[in-house]
Amino acid sequence: MSFGDYYKIGHITNPIGFRGELLVNSFFIKRSHLSNLKFLYINIDETLIPFKIKKITLNNKNIRLKLEDVNNENDVSKLKEKSVYLSKKDLILEEKENKIERILDFEIIENNKIIGTVKDYYEKKIQPLIVTEIEQKEILIPYDNNIIKKIDYKKKKIFVELPKGLLEI
Repeated sequence: MSFGDYYKIGHITNPIGFRGELLVNSFFIKRSHLSNLKFLYINIDETLIPFKIKKITLNNKNIRLKLEDVNNENDVSKLKEKSVYLSKKDLILEEKENKIERILDFEIIENNKIIGTVKDYYEKKIQPLIVTEIEQKEILIPYDNNIIKKIDYKKKKIFVELPKGLLEI
């Protein structure tokens, strides 16, 4: 399984009750995306593990899940903070829905110099963040028009103008 064949849709936040239900904070999922899903995938030690969905509901940007073989609070606690993925075959998105997801592994360029690559992203309520690593340090770059000047989807490059001091944080 290649991560490129999957959409990251969120991460597991909390157990719900004590019977193995869990809450996923989702980035962009709509109710219509959930209707025919049978499996989702959880990143455990950099491997996507399939889980069969027993029950799934959407409340705002949170997905409430009951998965097969996840039966109690202890099972859920092992999955807490793990990233959740859906197969691109199972989830057809409009182009505008998956714009931030499409930039994974893009080169980040400032002043005609490659400063890093997009490793991950966080879809926050206020503002999405791009995760990169520069000089062995994780850096969060706001996904903002004042910082991201251009995205070249064909060449997989993001041109940025970072605020002074961002790399020193």
